[in-house]
Amino acid sequence: MGDGREEQPYISPERWSKELPAAGFQKPDAIVLDREVPYHLSAGILASRENPSRIPTRLTLLCYSSEGYCVIEMLRFLEERGIAVDVCVFSGPIPDGQDVISLLDVDDPLVHQLSEDAFETLKKYLQIHNARLFWVMPASQVGCEDPRSAMTLGLMRTARNELYSRVITIEVESTTKAQETAEAVFRILLQFSCPCDEAATVDPDFEYAVKGGEILIPRFHWQTVSQAAESHITYDRADAPALKRLEVRSPGLLRSLTWKLAYTADLAAGDVMIETKAAGMNFRVSGSSVNRFLFY
Repeated sequence: MGDGREEQPYISPERWSKELPAAGFQKPDAIVLDREVPYHLSAGILASRENPSRIPTRLTLLCYSSEGYCVIEMLRFLEERGIAVDVCVFSGPIPDGQDVISLLDVDDPLVHQLSEDAFETLKKYLQIHNARLFWVMPASQVGCEDPRSAMTLGLMRTARNELYSRVITIEVESTTKAQETAEAVFRILLQFSCPCDEAATVDPDFEYAVKGGEILIPRFHWQTVSQAAESHITYDRADAPALKRLEVRSPGLLRSLTWKLAYTADLAAGDVMIETKAAGMNFRVSGSSVNRFLFY
């Protein structure tokens, strides 16, 4: 504009996805624009420096049978990448110092209806194994189809907290093919094989889920009861939002307690809002509530 300064060339976020890897960084994990396209002025880009993964030379596959469908595919996938594999059948010993990929939960949840002998074997694996244990299991947190698999997830969390076991759970939905499962497990394995993960300052994620070929990390999203109620407000009528309120269908019976739609609207002529400090539910005094009464 006459001030002698040259206008800087615009580089799109898609361009950065190519430039950053070329400069020694990983592909961006996230790109957030400050405004909608094409009105954005800047972008926040999250990318990590490239860390070469150390592919392990030898692994252990833990399974019920070496002839299992997923076992055969996983074995072939790893051997094609130059990794020697020891196939170990459940209840037998596993090599010390080797990362283990468990396929025990692929066909049927292991922990549910676990026998005493099998439980002792499982505890022994978790107590004495000094390497990482990648536990492949059915979906429990993302698209759960069988709630029994959640027992495995709870056991592995307990093992990490009480036994300091390095157990990584990988939840896989039932529609995922064996080839896709092997690829996802291998990608997660490489993530834990980076030298940077050896640092004590790193707090890695130990729970993963594979859905639609994509690797997800289950997270808890904390919110208060009020926030949860606000997020579920629906507008069934144009003049008033629909809320939920507790109602006792049969006084004195707690099992008859249920949620019911309650509509609220602005006060009209002749309406009075009364705040009650105590309300009886099942003949007991509970917390305060707000009721609306109509007077004519």
